[in-house]
Amino acid sequence: MRFIGRVADGATETRARLILLKDMERQVLAEELVLIKNGGEINPVNEILGVLREGLGKNEFLSHTSYRPDVAYLRHGGEPSGAREVYSFAIEPIGVITDEGIEPNRAIIQPRSPVYLLEDKDNPFHKIVRGKDIIWSDAYLEGHPSWKIPFDRTFLPYHVGVYGSTGCGKSWFTRHILIPLYRRAGYKVLILDWSG
Repeated sequence: MRFIGRVADGATETRARLILLKDMERQVLAEELVLIKNGGEINPVNEILGVLREGLGKNEFLSHTSYRPDVAYLRHGGEPSGAREVYSFAIEPIGVITDEGIEPNRAIIQPRSPVYLLEDKDNPFHKIVRGKDIIWSDAYLEGHPSWKIPFDRTFLPYHVGVYGSTGCGKSWFTRHILIPLYRRAGYKVLILDWSG
């Protein structure tokens, strides 16, 4: 895990904002998984797995709603100051990692809590499937080929619908992920309304 920043003010149990450390905006991307040590490094209240969304860059000198010297300088081809730039991401909690797997977060995410970017060796899926009868698919989280996606065997006998807009990959997902998964689990597959 790599320390990338801290939780900003205004966090709730279902949403938080991450302020990135200097130059991390060049490395950290949306849709990455992070771990929040809620309450601090030493004795956290809990550890929350989350996904980064809605990256935001702010520079108070470059506000488009007010005219400042930096805006005038920029309009005439100058390079404005980056001294007060702040980069952040929204964190959407997936859940709290526990000894039994993963559970909903009910605690307020505390401002100043450290946030860590999960790297390849930190595969979170092994922690969240504890105690469940799972089967591993051939699919993986984008950018992390070793992070295979687990499926809970309890729900495999249920009917499955694959929905989405034209061109989003429904046929590919069904052919290359779902069908092989069900076959490996010992099921036969019947596809209705197949047109792909």
